[in-house]
Amino acid sequence: MINGVFAIPLDESLGACKTPYSYRCVESQTITKQAGEKSNCCGVPPSKLSAYIGGPENIATRVAAESVFAEHHHFNPLILTGPTATGKSLAALAITHGWMRRNRTATAFSITAADFVYQYRDARLTDSLTDFRRRFQKAVFICLEDIQDLAGKTEAQQELAALLDDALAENRWVVATRREPYTALCPALMSRLSGGLVVNLRCPDIAARRELLERLADYYEYSFSPSSLDKLASELDTTFPALKHAVLSLGQACSPGGMVGVEQARQYLEQEVQAKSPSLRSITSCVARYFKLRVADLRGSSRKQSVVRARAMAMFLCRTLTDASLSTIGKQFGNRDHTTVLHAYRKVSADGTQNQEIQHLTEKLLGK
Repeated sequence: MINGVFAIPLDESLGACKTPYSYRCVESQTITKQAGEKSNCCGVPPSKLSAYIGGPENIATRVAAESVFAEHHHFNPLILTGPTATGKSLAALAITHGWMRRNRTATAFSITAADFVYQYRDARLTDSLTDFRRRFQKAVFICLEDIQDLAGKTEAQQELAALLDDALAENRWVVATRREPYTALCPALMSRLSGGLVVNLRCPDIAARRELLERLADYYEYSFSPSSLDKLASELDTTFPALKHAVLSLGQACSPGGMVGVEQARQYLEQEVQAKSPSLRSITSCVARYFKLRVADLRGSSRKQSVVRARAMAMFLCRTLTDASLSTIGKQFGNRDHTTVLHAYRKVSADGTQNQEIQHLTEKLLGK
């Protein structure tokens, strides 16, 4: 572990096509690849990208993985949760592979919630529930992905709860992933899943982003200067897909055999900021919806307290999230004077009771 960055590797030699593992293969999931991109039987790019990369922000993932590898059943099941694109599935896959490397004569089983529902319904229709259940009963390690997709599937949830009862009673490992926020499941299944350890995955920090960028550049065979990687890592506060997009965009724009330098990285970051900045119009619409008002109310002359408060919030966000001048923002709100906008900005800034609303609206406008 260097600079707090750690890796949980994936083993390309492990897959559904190889006995004795009952592991998921390409046919049971949808895998989208770019033209020419390589992958192994589990749909994971090989070479240096075949690992879950984390930093201090996700150190709990490493600790949990090491406990699973060491067969310390202090907790079971292990639930990996977090927003989309924080690496939950990759971490679960890496933990599964790590366990399989250490238990080569045992059986592991991995399935998504959507596949579970489909296979359960098919088993009922074809009178093959016994065979369906036997696959779970034989597995010493079970990995369930996207369990929030079981919401509303009551019978499938009850079936899974019964299968988990047996697995947990026999100290067979269960690892599951779920997105946040997620819809609550039925009490029977929730009680089985809540008895273990919940690890919240976060977007990679600077050190982890730097490592991921370097590995991505290596994998796609693009040359990046160390200073360009440092700049991207320090200013791209985002997820793995966005880091991949940055490497591909800069690498493809670079001349063959050339190196992406810090100036190209700077230009890319400026373009990204401009592309992501919400417009005055989108901010006004978002605030109006949030406060259950019309856009016309915010632009009009109403002095109702609810409208004045929402209008001030909209002006504050326009000033904070865009480069628009005070005069330009004033025109957006019924040709108001720039001093009115400045007063609204200062008033909202000083009102600490609105911090939660500001955060919620900002995240919504920036797509976080």
